[in-house]
Amino acid sequence: MLEKNGLDYPNYYKRLYALLLPQYQPKTGETVSIFHINQEEKVRFLRLLDLSLRSPKLPSKVIASFMKRLGRVMMVHGQCHTSGDKMFVISFIANMIKRHPRCVRLIHRKRKIYKELPTFTSDPY
Repeated sequence: MLEKNGLDYPNYYKRLYALLLPQYQPKTGETVSIFHINQEEKVRFLRLLDLSLRSPKLPSKVIASFMKRLGRVMMVHGQCHTSGDKMFVISFIANMIKRHPRCVRLIHRKRKIYKELPTFTSDPY
C-alpha cells in the first residue's frame, strides 16, 4: 500500500507497533490503550491494522510481535476492555495465524525426543 500509492513513511511498522502500547495519562492517572477510544475510531484503526498486516511478504517476526503485543495488552489491561474487544483480539490473532502459517512455529514447536542423549560419538556433524 505504501509503495503502490507512492507514500513514503519511514519506520511505518515501528510506529504502528508503538501505537498499540498503552499510554499513561498523568492528568487522570490512568493507562489508556487503543481500546479506550470511541467505537468508530477504534473500528477504523483496527481495520487499518488488519490491512497493514495482510501482506504475505512481511517477516514472521513482525507479525508475531504484533500478535504478542495485542495479546499482552488484553492480558495485562484486560479488565478495562469490553468482551467484544477481547473477542476481536482473539479472532484477529487466529486470523493472523491462518494468514501467516510461518508464525505457527513461533507459537507451537514440536520437541525432539531423544531415545538416548546425544554424545560426541553419536553426533553426525
